[in-house]
Amino acid sequence: MPDTQDTPDGQTHDESEPLDLEAIKERCEKATPGRWVARRFGGFAPAGTAYWYIYQPGREGEPLDRDDAQFISHARTDLPACVAELERVYRERAELRARVKELEAKAAIELRCKTIIIDAVKGGRID
Repeated sequence: MPDTQDTPDGQTHDESEPLDLEAIKERCEKATPGRWVARRFGGFAPAGTAYWYIYQPGREGEPLDRDDAQFISHARTDLPACVAELERVYRERAELRARVKELEAKAAIELRCKTIIIDAVKGGRID
């Protein structure tokens, strides 16, 4: 994996292309587990601004390792892409559920019609 994020800032995921879930899962698995904290650090920041650092409780001041840095640097593109994909799947699921209801209603009507015809044939009303 390169030392810098290989996707430009603000890039969005093309929904026609599948997400690279294996790469996203690998970054998640390699990152340090547990709770992380973001803390404001204003020491050397220009007036009116602040720098932030990320650490795990009990590990304040320790530098991030490469895997944690890769996880953080990809989060800006991984998370929006995952959310977009999840929203697409939810829309598709809603459409499929609506289609299933339509088909169930149609099947119920067809079954009722067939039952009426069978009953009519059995009752001698239809030859």
